Amino acid sequence: MGSYEDTSASAWPDFFIVGAPRAGTTSLWKYIGQHPDVWMSAVKEPHYFASTGRWRITSKRKYLQLFSNGVGFGAVGEASTTYLRDEGAPWRIRQQVPHARIIVSLRDPLERTYSSFLMRVRDGAEQLGYYDALQRSPFSEAYIGASLYSQSIKRYFDAFGRGRVHVLMFEDLIHDPEEEVRKIFAFLGVDTRPAESIEFTTHNPGYIPRGKGASAIIRLRRRLPVRSLRFLPAPVKRVLRYRVLGSLDVPPPDPRAKELLIRIFGPDLAALEALLGRSLPQLRKGW
Repeated sequence: MGSYEDTSASAWPDFFIVGAPRAGTTSLWKYIGQHPDVWMSAVKEPHYFASTGRWRITSKRKYLQLFSNGVGFGAVGEASTTYLRDEGAPWRIRQQVPHARIIVSLRDPLERTYSSFLMRVRDGAEQLGYYDALQRSPFSEAYIGASLYSQSIKRYFDAFGRGRVHVLMFEDLIHDPEEEVRKIFAFLGVDTRPAESIEFTTHNPGYIPRGKGASAIIRLRRRLPVRSLRFLPAPVKRVLRYRVLGSLDVPPPDPRAKELLIRIFGPDLAALEALLGRSLPQLRKGW
């Protein structure tokens, strides 16, 4: 990891979408990047300020190259969901960009956890059923831990102050994306009028593989370089993803899993509501 102490570079981002995973961060990255005075990293999830990350960029030079054309824009940002749970990320960001603004999107933890599970099923990484996976999968901590929000939000409040942390709800983003994006533009200090012309479409939706053949193809795809499929036209990729590899008809989760997770998430949501000073019915939509 490059040094966090050098603040002389002029192309550091000044805002960060930090998560939660499976809570609309890909859509936010796409929506915010459509503003004419906002520069978003072309690479989502550079993970530079995180301690871990599958495709983590560790070189300071390579990281800053993502923003080399952003000088002069009203706001420059990136989106890495690992920053929310990483206990050191808020302080690393603050050390390098003390004036940073932080955007956090939160989702009903029951739905977020199940969506995370389905993503790993889709990618061929999870072989267990949902209830069993929550208790003994290698990914169980990631499923549950990423849906515990209160301490993560508190860390960002402690690092940057409440005025520099914008918390929105995934459910509100789905219901009225224009209004939520307008609030984000105001938070970033850029013109809010472009929110009226944003193209709002769903990005990175959940789906499940269509049988063992599709799962095998997905596992093969995960081993290929990321850029290897970029030559395919977007309509072809959509057909491959939804008609050949996956179905958007997601089965309901095991009721036993819901009972287990409510016992886990209930106290954390109460702590989050106390921290934010408001009730959050959007995060109990599936309860």
